[in-house]
Amino acid sequence: MGILTGQADEALERLAAVEIIQQLKDLGIAISGLRTAAVNNVLATEAELIPSEGRFERSYPTVYRSVAISNHSAAGTITITSAPAQTDVPTRGIGVHRIGPGRSAVVNMMGNTLAVFGTPGDAVSFQIFDKTQAPSYS
Repeated sequence: MGILTGQADEALERLAAVEIIQQLKDLGIAISGLRTAAVNNVLATEAELIPSEGRFERSYPTVYRSVAISNHSAAGTITITSAPAQTDVPTRGIGVHRIGPGRSAVVNMMGNTLAVFGTPGDAVSFQIFDKTQAPSYS
């Protein structure tokens, strides 16, 4: 027998236990959603101009696994990396991808930071996903 006595009290205890378990499940779901901040696996969607430094970076609270990015420049190539921005544009290596002018790509890469390098003033738009997406190049 539990803390309470009698059959009615035991029924109340069971009901309370079921309610507590459901609230804990709901709390776990809520915390999971906050942790990833994801809706439909999208962590972020953004349009940006390359600043005068020729690079910018974004950091995310959880690991991303895919980037969809469009280079709206008529002439300049952009480079994305899954590492913090450095002074020099990376030309090769793990987590480095180049997107030509007027092109778009969905790239499966993983990290907490995305760095974008390009010609100052050029426009890019991107989405960050917490799950891999079908690779695409256009």
